[in-house]
Amino acid sequence: MSVVGKWLNAYGSVLDIRWHGRSGDLSGVYTSHTGASGTYLMNGWTPIDPEDAESRPFSACVSWKPTDSEEHDPSWSWVSAMSGVLYFDAPGGSPRIEMLHGLIASTPLEAAWVRRPGVYTETLTFERVALDAKPLADRPGVAFNGLDADTAHLTLSNRDAASPFQKISITIGADGFAAGHIIIPNEEIIAQGFIDPTPTGRLQSIALSTLVRLDGRRSTALGGFIDIKKGTARLQVFEANAVPYQSKYTAVTVGQETFSVSIGK
Repeated sequence: MSVVGKWLNAYGSVLDIRWHGRSGDLSGVYTSHTGASGTYLMNGWTPIDPEDAESRPFSACVSWKPTDSEEHDPSWSWVSAMSGVLYFDAPGGSPRIEMLHGLIASTPLEAAWVRRPGVYTETLTFERVALDAKPLADRPGVAFNGLDADTAHLTLSNRDAASPFQKISITIGADGFAAGHIIIPNEEIIAQGFIDPTPTGRLQSIALSTLVRLDGRRSTALGGFIDIKKGTARLQVFEANAVPYQSKYTAVTVGQETFSVSIGK
């Protein structure tokens, strides 16, 4: 079943998937009707040919800089990282995406009881509402040779030698679009996501997602902050396993990784 199309959550927000590449990469837009109201770029991953018909892993990232407004807002510096499962065996028979969502707010979140930067988490559920997706001609998947000329190269080296996430190497466009590789034992996997290209404080928000290729059954989203002054990054890790719906309580695990950061042209 194609995932291209529109998916609606309980807040009335729409995940509009407009591209699904052969490697599993996704591109599209996210339309929000909550505290942040507008249209935003998204990208992510899900296998195009799942091993079975019950479920498949799913991950996504969103940049909260709107594509349809020039009125600056602190949330322009924020990104989101999500990882979970696309279920085909959910009650009712309709496909359903359930992901653990991390809103990465690098500036104080006014809606929070304690107003401070943080990774605010919630499980979001999306159900299909339409198939009338419009092509996303300007960003056809992850094989983009057209990153902006004004790019930077970011390397995150894990401080824990025993961690499965050994190194992250990405190229960042002037618009905050990010793509590159995550090195894990025995494999180098493709990742894409977003980073705040113009942070206003010492914290720079970053969100990346990927599929683990060795087994094709897991998706990972990493999201958190680069501390610009210290040259370190602390990322939350949402790892999802494509379990059947009745075992969804085991779908996502949460961890944390700390990296040293280097930036070059």
